[in-house]
Amino acid sequence: MAAVRKKTEATPAVYLFQADMGTVRRPRFDFVENEEKEKLFKGYKRLTPSAAPLKSNVYAKQQDTKKLCDILPIIGFICVSRRVMDVIEEFEKGVHVFYPVHLLDKDGAPYAEEYFLLLPGHRFNAFIGSSEASWSETVSGKPYAPFNRGGIMSLREIAGRHIWWQLFALPSYIFISGELHDRFEKEKFRYATYDRLVASDIPWTAEEQMGPFLRWAEEDPKRIAELVEEYPDWVRRHRPQWMD
Repeated sequence: MAAVRKKTEATPAVYLFQADMGTVRRPRFDFVENEEKEKLFKGYKRLTPSAAPLKSNVYAKQQDTKKLCDILPIIGFICVSRRVMDVIEEFEKGVHVFYPVHLLDKDGAPYAEEYFLLLPGHRFNAFIGSSEASWSETVSGKPYAPFNRGGIMSLREIAGRHIWWQLFALPSYIFISGELHDRFEKEKFRYATYDRLVASDIPWTAEEQMGPFLRWAEEDPKRIAELVEEYPDWVRRHRPQWMD
């Protein structure tokens, strides 16, 4: 009798999610300069779903004549169609900010389709194995962790969340769960890239994973106050003493 081969469980994974900058098919847009666009650039990290506008005066003009797609980059942001927004809302309703942006064709005529700048409401760092050396790089003296494509993420820190911004790292990438990745692929959203990272059931602590950053922050009460203002949820979870 032939041996029965056991089914191998797939290794849990998360994905770095980016608009595809390499495909020649993606349309190219640039923001139209105006007061609301400048205000958005200065304050988008502090936006919450309840404070986000239902309408906006932010515009982006197309620089070519290529066909619209579901996911496209606009100078530092990921812009998504309503189809993408609706799928994300199925997974995590009312958690993320979808900032309306009006797309204009090359001649300045508005497109009828709805598009939004994707601003994830979850913001945390789940990478495991960050060494002291990985925090040696700084911007204006502020330590940060460069992205490691071979890194492992903590499933315990992710805690079932499906889309998030990585904090305290540069670039500030967006990551998605394996479940959301699979749904995006099923829907055939275009154009995005997905870099797979292994996720493991390992605990994550700020002391072990980002000690140099914590020491830098605690050198100056003003730094702590800024972090509490910008990332209150993360502070409550990992440095509640900073809230006092």
